Amino acid sequence: MSEVKVRDREEATGPATVPDQEWELMQAYYACFSGPAGEVVLTDLYNLCHLGTSVFVQAEHDPVRAAFYDGMRYVALRLFGYSGRKPYEVGLKTE
Repeated sequence: MSEVKVRDREEATGPATVPDQEWELMQAYYACFSGPAGEVVLTDLYNLCHLGTSVFVQAEHDPVRAAFYDGMRYVALRLFGYSGRKPYEVGLKTE
């Protein structure tokens, strides 16, 4: 098994502390998404989950579709948060 990347706990969480179990989960997400492949996946999720646009506009004023897109956004934001990344870091990249 390859070596897991680790980040400083206080730097990652600030003055607030998180329970040990949640910290371990955050470390796992960080290890998965901190490399070049993780960058590709996070960029895809940024676009797929409409993180750069309004979900209401994407849903064409349909509340059920808006709720669906909002759920997608929630999952993507959790992945970004636990991996230590900010969605705007990916969204600002130009190709």
